[in-house]
Amino acid sequence: MPDTCLNGVELLLKDAGRPASTAALSAPEPGSPQLPCDGGGTFWQVDQAGQAVPALRRVVGPAHELVAARIATGNALGATGQHGAALACYAEAVRLAPNDGHAHAALGKALLQLRRFAEAAVSCAHAVRLGHATPGAWSNLGAAQQALAHHEAAVTAFRTAAELLPNSAVLLSNLGNALTDAGDRDGARAVCERAVALDPALAEARVNLGRVFYHAGQRAAAIACYRQALALRPGSAAAHTHLGMALLALGQLREGWAHYEHRLRRPGALAGWPVPATEIRPLWDGALMPGRTLLVVAEQGHGDMIQFARFLPLARRLCGRVVFRAPRRLAALLDGLAEITPHDAPLPPFDAWCPLLSLPHRLGTTLATVPAAPYLRPDPARVERWRRALPEASLRVGIAWQGNPTLRDDRGRSVPLRELAPLAAIPGVRLVSLQKGPGAEQARDPRLAGLMHQLGAGFDAGADAFVDTAAVMASLDLVVTTDTAVAHLAGALGRPTWVALRRHADWRWLAGRADTPWYPSLRLFRQERDGDWAAVVRRMAAELASMAAQCGPCRPAAPGTPDTTRTAAPDAGIVMTPMSPGDLVDRITILKVKSERIGDAGKRANVVRELRLLRQARDAAGLDWFKVAGLERQLRTLHARLWDAEDTFRGCEKREDFGPSFTAGARAVIRHNTRRAELKRAMNLALGSCLLEEKAYGN
Repeated sequence: MPDTCLNGVELLLKDAGRPASTAALSAPEPGSPQLPCDGGGTFWQVDQAGQAVPALRRVVGPAHELVAARIATGNALGATGQHGAALACYAEAVRLAPNDGHAHAALGKALLQLRRFAEAAVSCAHAVRLGHATPGAWSNLGAAQQALAHHEAAVTAFRTAAELLPNSAVLLSNLGNALTDAGDRDGARAVCERAVALDPALAEARVNLGRVFYHAGQRAAAIACYRQALALRPGSAAAHTHLGMALLALGQLREGWAHYEHRLRRPGALAGWPVPATEIRPLWDGALMPGRTLLVVAEQGHGDMIQFARFLPLARRLCGRVVFRAPRRLAALLDGLAEITPHDAPLPPFDAWCPLLSLPHRLGTTLATVPAAPYLRPDPARVERWRRALPEASLRVGIAWQGNPTLRDDRGRSVPLRELAPLAAIPGVRLVSLQKGPGAEQARDPRLAGLMHQLGAGFDAGADAFVDTAAVMASLDLVVTTDTAVAHLAGALGRPTWVALRRHADWRWLAGRADTPWYPSLRLFRQERDGDWAAVVRRMAAELASMAAQCGPCRPAAPGTPDTTRTAAPDAGIVMTPMSPGDLVDRITILKVKSERIGDAGKRANVVRELRLLRQARDAAGLDWFKVAGLERQLRTLHARLWDAEDTFRGCEKREDFGPSFTAGARAVIRHNTRRAELKRAMNLALGSCLLEEKAYGN
């Protein structure tokens, strides 16, 4: 449900100076003492609504009386929460009087409450076309269009409603919210500020004003608005949820997770993911449950599921068994993290349950304790099959440019494919399309012919989602993507990835960072101006060109392709020598840290070239590297600390300061190197290497 005032369908025209009719009301404010019965202004007390239904069902008479009775019956049923039965009454009213705008408005309201947004939009549009153009009917039409991500249509509907009642703070707040979604932040701010001025006690108007500030990157102002809303209405799920997201964006995870929990109280929070009734099995509170089963329920989109699936193994340490109720198509990809049960299968026996995105709150996750990637791995057989299908080039770069356009927050996060064309023009670079579903049709534009390599109709065409994408990524040098599930998948696999982000991105990418604790292998390229993807792509292209020029074609070029970048044999100056798995991973993690911290593009290109060669050697070794993924993460953290210690050393030497700071740094290096040797030895043992790390000192 969109974040219109009072959750979109709770439109109360209290500031119009009179109670609203059924046509102008969708549902009452929680705690409201009266509910509407019909369009004539008659109201049923809540406790009388159920008693009224039998009498209303017995009404007989002329058609117009039957229609009024059916609508009144639907209102009474809706008042007792029987929305499906109410819908049947409204549908009967429409059948009896297909040209009655009031009946269509009532039907549209019920469909909206049942989250059948496309049908609701049709019914509400019929209502206003048939002359029932009340503020409520227009507002419900706007709510339906907003839920469908039809932003311009939503703005038109809400604006019309507000023009009919220009002093309604509720309607102005709804309009401001829709303007925010449509990208008109200036218009949204003006409208929301007017709503706050008209009704300072309307908490929803402050929430929507906070959204304006949030999307403008003014997080502190947004947080202030959300806290003001909570002071007015402490139980506002919308205010809590938006406050949570703002705090999470600032890295204040503990408080952010707590507020974000209130998303579960919002209409449709877990729509599409059948969940058990809490009174049957309790929500998990994060406590130890040895010998008992925790059911984790998927929520939101594929990217969210991939990102937060990392918490399943942590939950498994606290519970005897963890069952993840997820889309059937993700079962193969997430296999190994937990026992997967498809969301359309019967519920297995369990003792407690938890929504997926509530796990970090239950586990007390902070920025310092985010479970690091990689935690997914591709199927080796698929990796080999797709490796043979990829084009030859110096650098193979996978690209994805379009997210799910039906998501309300999709606006501005996807990059038109034509904007990525400069990447394809770099000598030695071959783009590989990873795009599936919406947006893939852009590749059929004749003007973009030859821009990239297509993987064919069989690519991820089976019952399991992303399994081919994961396999292809294993053979790519780099992934370039927008804020989509592809970014999360690449990060979860630990693949080098550049993510193009709009100026003020989703909370999970944090504010103002070029890296992310969620995925150490990712670099974030943010817009500096709203909507300016060209500048983002120019920065990417400059770095990619430098990498390609330094690397040279380490794979043979495709037949008939002139070699314009090769300056030396691909193996010139390379010595082949036996190396233990621990030493290989040690060197790779050193290079990862260097690639992220060296600013000089030429030096970084040399680092990336060596890193790519070592990764190829690792991939060709045929070992089960996933066994040592946790040790590799520890080693990478250790090398980052060693880098910092060396910086401290150099600073002390430059200042000729050999006092306590220098001594503390030296002791830290000794500790880190001792731990480094332990980690390498543990890797060698885990992978059955005949070469083991040994250390011995004179004292």
